[in-house]
Amino acid sequence: METTKKITSQCICQPKIHLVFCDVVLPDRDGPELVDQLLSRKPKLCILLTSGYTDQKSQWSVIRERGFRFLQKPYPIPNLLRAIRRAIEPSKRNQKAGTASSIP
Repeated sequence: METTKKITSQCICQPKIHLVFCDVVLPDRDGPELVDQLLSRKPKLCILLTSGYTDQKSQWSVIRERGFRFLQKPYPIPNLLRAIRRAIEPSKRNQKAGTASSIP
């Protein structure tokens, strides 16, 4: 299992990575923490978070505060594709903090 530290270093070194699709709950840290670290190095990254949790582990308040897009698990493939498309659309990329969106 790759740790998020290794994934972070790989993502930062790859100029062609434009989207981070990440679970909120990870084995060695939480998703929003990983995303913050990646954004500090590559601020133009598009972010899409996901979780199957509906309690505190979902960190909805953090996701909403930072304006990250969110897709609740489980989701059908068409919803995943729609969420990815919306996350990478240039007009959607520059959302202001506090405007997180939950994608059906």
